[in-house]
Amino acid sequence: MAKESIYSDTCVEQNSGDVAGYVVVFSDAKDLPTISFNWSEGALKGPVRAKVIDFDRKSGRLAFSVKTSYGEFLFKGKIGPGVLDGLLSSPFETSPQKIELRERSHEQAFKPIADCQ
Repeated sequence: MAKESIYSDTCVEQNSGDVAGYVVVFSDAKDLPTISFNWSEGALKGPVRAKVIDFDRKSGRLAFSVKTSYGEFLFKGKIGPGVLDGLLSSPFETSPQKIELRERSHEQAFKPIADCQ
């Protein structure tokens, strides 16, 4: 079975109490990883399976796209020990934004206790 890692930057919206941010579940399989993606628009949405566009195990280079009913997300960056970082284009922003997702437990990612800043 492939090792599964969860990367997120989730927090709790102070006004609504909704979980906000991104969650990427990364399962490194033999050829290409399997990636599941959650995002927030109000409350946390997803998961949606991502299409891996580029992956290099040695350097950690990673690119994937996610098609949703809201539009397409496109990530280009790196995956390394404990962190997934790079640029994320989303249907909600006019230009790509820098994101840094830290490796977390399932509980920490999907039920965070920290308030959003």
